[in-house]
Amino acid sequence: MTLASGIAYAFFLTLSLAAVFYSYKLYQSYRLKWLFYYFISITLYYVSTFLSIIANFITFRILAIGNYEIAAFKIMGMLFSLLAFPFLFASWLFFIRVGPALIGKTISRKYEILYIVFHTVILVFYSFILNRYAAERNPATSRIADTILFLFQLISYLLLCLTCFYLIIKAKTIESRELAIAVRVFFTLYLGEFTILFFLSILIEVNRIICYIYPVWVFFLHIAPLLFLRRFLISFSKIQSFRPIDQTEMNWIYKEKRISIREQEIISLLLKGKSNQEIEDELFISLSTVKTHIYNIYKKLGIKSRWQLIHLVQNPNEQKSSGCLKR
Repeated sequence: MTLASGIAYAFFLTLSLAAVFYSYKLYQSYRLKWLFYYFISITLYYVSTFLSIIANFITFRILAIGNYEIAAFKIMGMLFSLLAFPFLFASWLFFIRVGPALIGKTISRKYEILYIVFHTVILVFYSFILNRYAAERNPATSRIADTILFLFQLISYLLLCLTCFYLIIKAKTIESRELAIAVRVFFTLYLGEFTILFFLSILIEVNRIICYIYPVWVFFLHIAPLLFLRRFLISFSKIQSFRPIDQTEMNWIYKEKRISIREQEIISLLLKGKSNQEIEDELFISLSTVKTHIYNIYKKLGIKSRWQLIHLVQNPNEQKSSGCLKR
């Protein structure tokens, strides 16, 4: 491995760890189910990617040490592909769950089962081909394995593109204009990313330059959507909740959690997107008092951010079913 390759791998490793850490911090800050799905998806994605890098690294090291038959390297590559496959499959499954959870829906059980069955069949068939090639060392068997991986990539990217396109269309049903726009932008970014990967997967067979472009694009896949997501979450937590509040449910929450009159006033202002300084000016109390009230509100409700406050008041039944609120 050259110095340039080592620097490139170190850079991509740092970038990947930063993306995983960043997605985890977003989940820790907002504690939303779809952010948990997104964090798991990104983590599994980079695990599968680094398994491929490890395979290449080991192969080059062995080549530097001594002479080995080509079939041995091919088997090693197929084995690492087999190990990486379940992580990538699980990553896409969690990614597919992000969209419906984000817009307050659940993924179709039939679609999920079909997705799992399809990828399980591919995995089992690829395992069979690997075992057969290890026994026979037949080049034709190796070409079958390559074709399976090629088709798997194309079909996966195509399904992901269709999923993103469906969610972009479905965003029009969201009542909040800000949330609808954010969903469209978020999944449009991914639609563009997956479309490019789809065509790169095809062109990589006919153009060696693509061999260098493809892995770079793979590593940068989540960066732009992740940065946009952070910006959206910060801005959205400052605006008024996106659906009408059920005051009956709110009164029950206030009573159940022993929310004082002053705390109720502050909750109302938080839901209107008021900053701590604006709340201070409107209620004629000090900034430290505002922060103390907000701390007590979050503690009583078991939340950590304004987004979670918005989510709680809009989905009290979900909180009750999860055990956060009990009648």
